[in-house]
Amino acid sequence: MAELAVPLAMVLVENLIIKLNLPSPINAKEDVERAQKMLSWMKAYLAEHSSDQIDEGPQVIRIRAKEIQDTVYDIEEALGKFVAKIPHHLHSNRFSRMTHDVHFPSVLKASIKLSNKLKKIERGSTFDSLPALDSLLDPPIPNTRPEETNNNLVYHQVFEEEDTVDFEERKEILSQQLVKGDDPSPLKISIVGPGGSGKTTLVNIVYGSRRVQGFFDCHAFVDVSRTSDCRKLLLSMLSKFEDRMQEPVVHHHHHHHHHYEEIDPQDKLRKLLDQKMYVVVLDNVWSDHDLGCIVTALPKGSPGSKIIITTRDSNLASLHANSAEYIHDLSRVLSWKDVTKLFCKKAFQGNKGECPEELQVC
Repeated sequence: MAELAVPLAMVLVENLIIKLNLPSPINAKEDVERAQKMLSWMKAYLAEHSSDQIDEGPQVIRIRAKEIQDTVYDIEEALGKFVAKIPHHLHSNRFSRMTHDVHFPSVLKASIKLSNKLKKIERGSTFDSLPALDSLLDPPIPNTRPEETNNNLVYHQVFEEEDTVDFEERKEILSQQLVKGDDPSPLKISIVGPGGSGKTTLVNIVYGSRRVQGFFDCHAFVDVSRTSDCRKLLLSMLSKFEDRMQEPVVHHHHHHHHHYEEIDPQDKLRKLLDQKMYVVVLDNVWSDHDLGCIVTALPKGSPGSKIIITTRDSNLASLHANSAEYIHDLSRVLSWKDVTKLFCKKAFQGNKGECPEELQVC
């Protein structure tokens, strides 16, 4: 639902703004703040309509809510790709800044892409047909309840706690799964979670590590996205393998359109990956059709090959993974009891993190 997608996206934006306030080799803060403004606009519009009004109201309201949800997903996707290109931890000391400067060209390129994508989203959105932002925010919106604001704050705090505590553990588990095992068929791994939960960031860091890169004969990282074409996806995958292996598979035909159209990507993949241990990352998988199209085109390769997907769809994640052991769920959903424990841990440090009796949850 759109009303859930917006606050999740806002969490991602708020975390990015915090990171970009620290010294870094780029200045993308204005673009991230533009995304925040767009999300605030949509949140204000949705606050005028309850979930029941959207689900049971006129078709025009349902269409508008769907447009907003799609726009939120586009913003999340753009931010997720940007996050994957910036250092996981931005440091303030001089030496750390110098080490980050090594990655400056790729980070700068990602910053430019983010800016262009947000401008495109802004131009193609329905903002102009929404009520004026001022009229939505002033006076206070009747449907905005205090507990909603508090819940968003708690969610933001939990997100930060999870992000700093669990990231290294998640990274190590995924790394171990990638460099172990000699199953005759490719091992299938799923990373699932809402937008902004760090799926792409996690897999990018693990996939790009020397440990993983050195373990496999060939590698490909493919952005699937929602507007996918099976043939284009397979050709994109071929070109990624070609870049790494210096073998002319697709590029050789770029200037000969007729030959390019005659390429059978599935046949080329079989020949290219035969007797090779490969790893493929399929980022942002949205449908089982796209997933099936790609996975069925991949050969067995050598024992130890891996196919990783990132997705928001838990059913799709379960469908793909070999077993529950290979599903990495990044959804940060805590019970109210767990949230209270976390709050007390932070608020009552002098009392060893224990809540006063009057605040303890039954």
